[in-house]
Amino acid sequence: MFRKVELYIISLSPLFFLLLLSKLFFNSGEGTHPLTWESLYKENVCVSIFSFFVILAYIFYQTFNYQISDGATNLVQVKSVSNNSFEALSFLATYIIPLICFDVGSSKNLFLLMGMLVIMGAIYIKTNQFYTNPALALFGFQIFKIETLNHKDIIIIMKGRLKKEQWLYLKEIDDNIYYAKLNLEK
Repeated sequence: MFRKVELYIISLSPLFFLLLLSKLFFNSGEGTHPLTWESLYKENVCVSIFSFFVILAYIFYQTFNYQISDGATNLVQVKSVSNNSFEALSFLATYIIPLICFDVGSSKNLFLLMGMLVIMGAIYIKTNQFYTNPALALFGFQIFKIETLNHKDIIIIMKGRLKKEQWLYLKEIDDNIYYAKLNLEK
């Protein structure tokens, strides 16, 4: 369950990063002046929250990257493969882009945004859509649906391209969803 939450927070990192940039550099309004670094963290809750989540997403990404590179032991051969990386774009277009325009200038709107993100996260985790992750796509990860000798419709997250008959090391995230790493020895 915690890995699902980590992947969901990673998927929101572009949103938090863009909202952070918006608060830092595009603080609009009549009579406003650019904020100083000191006043940002003392007076601006939004900047602190967005910074926290950007840093948290970075830590979770590093953990995710380590988990893929270490510990995948289940060796399987790919019998059929289809690339499902377009699902990450769907998440980006449906949720991230509209939420960037959310006005977080008031505490009410910030609360509503955080509430919406919690509800979205609960839905994505309960429906096992947490792997649709635009941030991972930016770092070269792809989503594939594969079939092996013993399993059908396995969803894998991996770096690089995948072809039929290649061998993979798998590490389970959840039912039928795995981290994957190519076995370069076969």
